[in-house]
This record gives sequence, C-alpha cells and structure tokens, in this order.
Amino acid sequence: MNHPHKPFFAVSCALIENNGKVLIALRKGHHSNGHTWEFPGGKMEPGETPEQCLQREIREELSIDIAIKDKLPDVVYEYPEKIVRLMPFICHYKGDKILCNTHARVQWVDPEEFENFTWSQADIGVWQQYRKLLNGGDGTP
Repeated sequence: MNHPHKPFFAVSCALIENNGKVLIALRKGHHSNGHTWEFPGGKMEPGETPEQCLQREIREELSIDIAIKDKLPDVVYEYPEKIVRLMPFICHYKGDKILCNTHARVQWVDPEEFENFTWSQADIGVWQQYRKLLNGGDGTP
C-alpha cells in the first residue's frame, strides 16, 4: 500500500454542524480534484497539531472560528498522484459570517443528501463514517 515515491499529505478537515446540516465546499476547477465537493480544511504545517491546522485553515478559507467537538477516525486515500490522510473533526458553527475565500462556493447540506454530490474521493469515507455515527453506529437509519 505504501508507495515511497508518492507524496503524502496529512490534512485536517471540518464537519461544521449547524441545526442538523453540515457545511460542504466546492473546489475550484483549477485545483486538484477541481469541481468536487469536500469538507473544508487543509494541509498541516510543520509543528502544528491537527486541531491547530484546522482552526487556521478554517479561518483562512471561511473567515470563521469553529469549536472542535469530536474527532472521527482518519481516512487514508491513495490518489494516482498522492496519498492523503484526512483527519476529520466534528465542529460547532458559532454563527459568524462565512466568506468563501478559496472555494467556488459553500453550502449547508443535510447529511442524508451527501451522496447527491460529486465528492473529492477521500471525503467520501469521511461522510460515510459521520453518517454511521449519526445513525447510531451500525449504518442503519
């Protein structure tokens, strides 16, 4: 599974909850995985914890502060050109005005509608875990 010649990225991402919905973000076309939806977040900098990374990235991408509530298991996904370890956190939306600084757009979505969107591949495992958690852990609604 491990290919030393492929770059490896550790990425924190946020499932920002608000009144039963979760914020998802559409990647711009000129980025890798362009025109796909993802949970906002980004690559860890040297010396950062996953939580510090997430707070920084969400401030940069959305101009808001979040409260981290919980951690989901990491999702490792191997793309043809890279390997990504997504470190997802369930977060609370504090109500600040969201600015779309780096994405094409953002949208509040009911978790039951996640499969209606075209996702960045690594994020699919994240929302599947999240929905399982919401549904009591066994995958049934």
